[in-house]
Amino acid sequence: MKNFFQKNERYFWGVGILLIVVGRMYPDETPMDNYIAAATYGIAAISFLCVIISVIVKLKSGKIP
Repeated sequence: MKNFFQKNERYFWGVGILLIVVGRMYPDETPMDNYIAAATYGIAAISFLCVIISVIVKLKSGKIP
């Protein structure tokens, strides 16, 4: 599991930033649109949490001085 986070950190960054942009650009005309935008922000938050986990794992293993 540690290797998964370490190898895919750049993808987590990409997905997080992309979903923040999508959530920001998504129209919010109906309540359903608001739920969809909120879901994209939620998934982006999970992606950034994976980035944080990856950095913590790298710090503990000594790969980041």
